[in-house]
Amino acid sequence: MLAQELGGEPAPALVAPIHDLTEGNPFYVQEMARALLKDGRVEARDGLWQLTMHDQPLQLPAGLSGLLHERVTRLGLEVEGTLTAAAVIGREFSFDILRGVVVLSEGNVLAALDAALVGRLLDETEYGYRFRHPLIRRALYDSLSRVRRARLHGQTGKTIEAIQSRQPGGIQSTEDLAFHYDLSDRRDQALPYLMQAGQKAAGLYAFEVASDYFERALALMEALGVDAERAAQRWMVLESLGWWHTILANTPQAVRRFNQAAALQPSNGWQPARRDRARVLRGAVMALITVGDVDAAEAHLKAALAEVDETEDAAEYAHVLYNVAQFHWHRGEYQQAFEAAQQSLGVAERLNDSAAIARAFEMLALACHSLGEWQNGLRFEAQRATLAGSGLDVTEAFDVHL
Repeated sequence: MLAQELGGEPAPALVAPIHDLTEGNPFYVQEMARALLKDGRVEARDGLWQLTMHDQPLQLPAGLSGLLHERVTRLGLEVEGTLTAAAVIGREFSFDILRGVVVLSEGNVLAALDAALVGRLLDETEYGYRFRHPLIRRALYDSLSRVRRARLHGQTGKTIEAIQSRQPGGIQSTEDLAFHYDLSDRRDQALPYLMQAGQKAAGLYAFEVASDYFERALALMEALGVDAERAAQRWMVLESLGWWHTILANTPQAVRRFNQAAALQPSNGWQPARRDRARVLRGAVMALITVGDVDAAEAHLKAALAEVDETEDAAEYAHVLYNVAQFHWHRGEYQQAFEAAQQSLGVAERLNDSAAIARAFEMLALACHSLGEWQNGLRFEAQRATLAGSGLDVTEAFDVHL
């Protein structure tokens, strides 16, 4: 249908958002295509019709939005008000949450929902209700003023909190609460839920999702200003983003976030420990080594070494020495790599830190192989395997040496 309306093949990046909005309804697809052409939002490029502005969401054509809104207003003000509040909650919603958002009696809310069901605007689900088509919800949502929309998002968040806090498992919908409060007139309430949602996603190894939540949390912190508590939170968010972006192979963003953490200044009685600064600096070292930027890695490595004391910060010192060995190995300086790995092993063995010992064995094996000492290399690798076993964490499942 899009190809017919546009007079040429549409790009997949154009088809997908239109399909999401219209769910393939022929009339809606036709109206969207005509509006995009009229508004100059699409152009023929490289043999395909494409959106001219990829970073802006598609808007409903005024005529289509008006038509959909009219279907609702025909059913009366109470139905319109009820469905408009429901549109803020989401495509699907429960009666309990809607009841906490709408300023109507329970009987009037039920009557409004019944009228919407008869008018084929809603469907019933196992847990509540669902807008029959996403464009109906979109038209109602877009009709709200910015202030009214923010108030309704805030009330939705407050209602979800109140309902779930009474349940045995407590608050579970951290993603929903992060979404609603972030769009509300109480954005400060979104911060803990953005962080909880990010940590939850990271626990499921969904690091791209986790990074998105934490990037939003970081932007919100900047908007709210930094106090002593948020300074510590900001450090945690920046460091987490550094490691997650490293896993996602987004090295520039990983290094940026590590450097921002390392540059944080003391605030209202809070300040990072020197070993913590060393840890984020060596995070940048590993990210930079991964992409072969050994010069930048060297500068960060020197800064990390300057932050740790062999006696007071022995555990972190062992890790930094491991990174020193990595650095020399990537420079082709295999004897220096072997010596740094031996130093790391010595510190780790004094601490009886099995993870640090295993990593030192890893570097010793690599250095020996590169020096042509295969038997010693195999011996070190066998010792590493004995300590580390086969249960390698997915966050470590990439070899920065290869």
